[in-house]
Amino acid sequence: MKRFFKKTGRFFFDLKQKNEKEIRQSILLVDGNFILLNNFALIIKDVREKFKNANLTVLTFKDKEGFIRDNFPDVEIIVPENRIKSRMYQLAIQLLLLRKNFKFIILSSLDIAPVLISLIFFRCPIILHNRYLEWYILR
Repeated sequence: MKRFFKKTGRFFFDLKQKNEKEIRQSILLVDGNFILLNNFALIIKDVREKFKNANLTVLTFKDKEGFIRDNFPDVEIIVPENRIKSRMYQLAIQLLLLRKNFKFIILSSLDIAPVLISLIFFRCPIILHNRYLEWYILR
C-alpha cells in the first residue's frame, strides 16, 4: 500500500529545484515624464523597502540611467530607444514591447500612455506610487 501511494504521488507531483532568482517577485517600476531625480530616488528606495528581496526592474529615460546605476547597482535598468522622437510615448512603446511577466507594475506618475498600456496589456496588479510617496492601486 505504501509503495502504491509513492508511485501515484510521483505521478501527480514533479519537484524541481529552482534557484533563488526565479522564486523572487519581479517588479517593474516605470518612470514618469516630469519626475525629478531626487523624487525618483525616493520612490526607488520606498519600493525596495516595501518589496524586500524582489527583482526590481526600472524603465526610465537615458538621462536618469547613470544616476540610477550609480546609486542602485542591483537594479536592472531598461532604457527606451531614441527612434521615437516624442518623449511622452517612449516609455509606453517600450512597455508594450516588454515580454517579461511581472508580479507588479509600479507607475510613478499618471501619464496617460503608460497607464493605458499597463491596464490593457498586463494582468498583474498596477500600483501608482507618486512623488508624495503615496500608494494607490489602479483598476
